[in-house]
Amino acid sequence: RYPELAAAGLWTTSQDLARFALGVQQALGGHSKLVSAALARDMLTARAGGDYGLGFGLPQENGEAYFAHGGWNEGFCASLMASQTVGQGVAILINANQPALMDELRRAVAHEYGWPGFRTLTPLPASAEALEKAPGRYRLNAEQVVQVTRQGSRLFMGALGEPAKELVPVAGGRYLQREQDQARSFEADADGRWALRLERQDGVAQRLPRLADTPPMPRELLLAGDKEAALAAYLALRDSGDEAGSEAYLNRQAYAQLRGGSKPLALALMQLNTQLYPASANTWDGLGEVHGVLADKAQARLAYRKALSLQPNLPSAQAALRQLGD
Repeated sequence: RYPELAAAGLWTTSQDLARFALGVQQALGGHSKLVSAALARDMLTARAGGDYGLGFGLPQENGEAYFAHGGWNEGFCASLMASQTVGQGVAILINANQPALMDELRRAVAHEYGWPGFRTLTPLPASAEALEKAPGRYRLNAEQVVQVTRQGSRLFMGALGEPAKELVPVAGGRYLQREQDQARSFEADADGRWALRLERQDGVAQRLPRLADTPPMPRELLLAGDKEAALAAYLALRDSGDEAGSEAYLNRQAYAQLRGGSKPLALALMQLNTQLYPASANTWDGLGEVHGVLADKAQARLAYRKALSLQPNLPSAQAALRQLGD
């Protein structure tokens, strides 16, 4: 409908993106007339101790080096990933807010073509013990929980407000989800209660303790529509200095929900952020963007005008109002 807003604003095709990746691979091998091998290697060298080079992310798959980048705009997602050592890679463009679908497609391509470092795992049935003990609420942080549920002989996991995805058992007591790469597992605490263990991309595992059925966490209050109790809970997090009550955290959470298609939750989080940080132009600017995605032009204008009253030269709010006809 509006191709100029393809992911990250790049006007291209999957074929051209694939040729671009091939060009980088050729340069790495010293076979490019445009880019030297030394420059290509420098492009794919991590900066400032992070996992990004010059323009590319630098993911690893079991010790095998890749380069990658992705983009997203409302209605579009894009992903490019290619090997640094062999001529393998894939470019994916989709007309949907479904980054997890791209991850699944990429893993399917990697499996079919035998990409270095990508492993094929055999699914196993869930054990009777896991089916009995795993279901429940697990504390992700001070405002969120992860819910594990049972459906027949299968287990599912999801954050509140998001669709639950199946936990597929594999060898070693681990569980995988088709939509992402990091493994999950369960371990007993000192009292014998199961805790949830999440592997992260940085290699550090996060342990989520099991929660009782009550009291509700702040995100649960927000999803239940109890705005007064939710606001009080998030105010307490803000005033205690907890990251889960910070402006930046709530902003990231709102945009993550927006990308994932949970627009009502994205709106609730942005509205909450303006209540917690009413003097921040950024919170009102974000609220305006969500209203714009929801096609509520009147509310978008109000939010952007509020942002400009706090920061008159805010470029994003100025541009948004021009686009809205102000």
